[in-house]
This record gives sequence, structure tokens and C-alpha cells, in this order.
Amino acid sequence: MLMDRLTGFERQKQEAETQLVNAQGRECYAALRNIESADRLIAELRNRERLIDFLASEPHWLPGYAFPRDVVKLLVRQQNRSESLRLERDLEYGIAEYAPGAEVIANGWTLVSGAIDLQNRELEVRFYRVCSGCNRVERANQATDIPRQCPTCGTLPTGQRARTMKYIVPRGFTTLIDDPIEDVRLYRLKPPPNSEVFLVEGAEPERFQPHPNFPGITLGYRPDGQLFRANSGPKGGHFSICRICGHAKRTSGAHKKPWGPHCNGGRITADLVCEFRTDTLQIRFDGLRPAPPAVNDRSFWLSLQTAFIAAVADTLVIPRRDLDGTYRSQGEGSSAGELVIYDRVPGGAGYVARIRQELPRILQRTLVRVRNCPNPSCVLAGSCYACLRTYGNQFSWDEFRRDRIADWLESVLGRSATAGN
Repeated sequence: MLMDRLTGFERQKQEAETQLVNAQGRECYAALRNIESADRLIAELRNRERLIDFLASEPHWLPGYAFPRDVVKLLVRQQNRSESLRLERDLEYGIAEYAPGAEVIANGWTLVSGAIDLQNRELEVRFYRVCSGCNRVERANQATDIPRQCPTCGTLPTGQRARTMKYIVPRGFTTLIDDPIEDVRLYRLKPPPNSEVFLVEGAEPERFQPHPNFPGITLGYRPDGQLFRANSGPKGGHFSICRICGHAKRTSGAHKKPWGPHCNGGRITADLVCEFRTDTLQIRFDGLRPAPPAVNDRSFWLSLQTAFIAAVADTLVIPRRDLDGTYRSQGEGSSAGELVIYDRVPGGAGYVARIRQELPRILQRTLVRVRNCPNPSCVLAGSCYACLRTYGNQFSWDEFRRDRIADWLESVLGRSATAGN
């Protein structure tokens, strides 16, 4: 781990020293610059890297309930720049904001990420495919292990992520030593957006239990559910990554390693992925009448997911950003959907577990939110910032429909109230 990183920087220094032997003119200057950069990074790692920061970037070392985990850094290789910068982000956001080609504003400068920081380790490549019909992700070590038809719903996946793609989970990112650092402009390139979040490991079937006060609803809780989020690059064009050095800035022909020397490594086309674990709650409405639409009704489930999470935050009096959600089919051969709520606080803060106790009140608040938007200009067949829209869900605005959720909840809550009496 720490020694691997030090060894990696030492090897980069040795490459630059070899380059210096026969170098002349500009090549001599570049080799000296590359040596200085490696020396500086070695010194920073030995003298200024705090133990807590290092462990936070390594999986499985720190408990998630007390410390930040899955933290990635943007390594700055240019001279006289990195000493005053600490560029760190949670991996879920790092795969977008630090993605190769993304511009990062820091300390009055515009930095450009140009590569994956391999940290002296081999590039680990896996495969995935998303089914738009049931909103499930298939993952495998080999592309041939992912069948053409979705094994859950049996359909042929369609959409942007329907094709089986390579993916990597990056350990960090780095600038390219040859890239200039510019002053801040009036604008910057917008980073490529992440996909929605998908649940890949939820509660076991035997863990689902009926809600004690709401007949027709069952819930499955898991304290370490696993979720998956991908970034497919600008306009879904994926990332072209060198297997040897991690270079990923779009270029034609040969390229240089992030630390300077020429590289002849082959490239792969892949997506960047974040996989993380936290408290998850799966909510199924099978016993309610009328039952919700099938899971392939994306507009309904996205609208329900968004309204429900906002109602949870209101009911539990917590920040909206501490919770999030998704949805998917319930299992193999099933077209029935389930709502998935997960805790965004590292390691979980117990919010998800409280939903079970407050579920009747949460559903009532959900109904109020979608039926009675305080914005008089908001149409019932749409949404606005006062009811469902946020900056984070902007790519789904066209699919939000308040009226469909309101009509369904009024039928459900009316029938439930009658049954309870």
C-alpha cells in the first residue's frame, strides 16, 4: 500500500534518470523536471501524508461510521503547485469531478485531470451491463459471463448502458506533467454526469417482513447493502485508458506517461465505477390494491422514489442530502418493482431503520407533497423545485409526474384506512 506508492514514485524517478542520460536541449530540461516532480511526490508522501488520509483512501481499513472512506485524490504533478493543494473527493463524486478531461478549479488555477493514478498496481478490469427494463445491473469478471438477455426479466436490454462494457474502480486520478496550468476562466468544462445509483446486493428473501401497521407492504433491511454507480464519460463516449500508465486524456497516436516518458501501452475503453456499502431498505407494495405499475414504468417509479425520499427527510427532520434512493425489480422473472432507500452518511446513520416505524406518516407526507405543491404555477402532470426537482435529479425532470403518484397514494391510503377501521 504505502510502500507500493513509494516504489511507484521511485520507478518513475528512475525512468526520468534513464531519459536524462542521452537527453539534450528541451529533452534534458523535461527529464530534470520529471526527476524533480518524482522527488517532490516522494517527499510529500513520506513527510506530509497523514496516516488518517492514507487509510481513508484504502478499502476496509477504517470503520465507515466514524471515518471517511473511499476517498480519492487528484495528484498534481506540475511544479510549484501541489504543496498548497489537497484535492480529495468521495469516490462517488470523484469519478465525475476528477474524471480524465475534467477541469478542476483550485487556488485560483484551472487544473485538468488527465489519467487514472494506478499507484503502482495493475489495472483491474471487470464487466457490467444495465437492464432498462428491470433497473438491475449484471457484473462479471468476463464479458461472456453476462448473457445477451437479462437473466432477471428475460428482455433484451436497451438504452445507453445496455451494451456490456468494461469498468474499473479507480484508486485515484492525476494530472499530466506536460499539461499547462492556467488561471481561472469565466467558465469551465462541465464534468460528465454519473449514472443513477443501482442496488446490486440487497436483503436476502428470508429477511423480508410484513409491516406491522400497514398490511400489504413488506420491507427488507440490510446494514451493508452494496450499491453501484458508473460514469461513461462525456456524452456517453466512455474513457480510453492506457493499461500501463493510466493515461486517459483523449489523444490520437502515441502518448506520454503522466510523469513524462513516452509510453507504448495499449488502451482499453471502459467506464469509471464507484461501488459502496451502506444501510439499505427495500420496500415492496405487492399486497396493496391497486398495485403499483410494473417496474418498467420509469416515470412512475422515479416520481415515487423522489417524492418518498423528500417525505422521509421532512418526517425525520434530517437533511435531504443524507438519504437517497433507487428502484428495481424484485427478482428473477418478476415485473413487480421495489423502492430502495439508502443512507448516504458513511457507514449509515440509522435513518433507514427509522423509516419502518414512521412509514404511515411518511406515505401521508408523500401524498401531500405530490398533491399540494405550494407553487401555483406547477402543473400536476409535471413538477418544480417546490415539490420534486433538485439540482441532483435534473436529468429526470422530464419524467416526473406528480398526478400519477397522487392518484395511486389516494387510492392506497383510502383503502388502507378503511381496512384499518
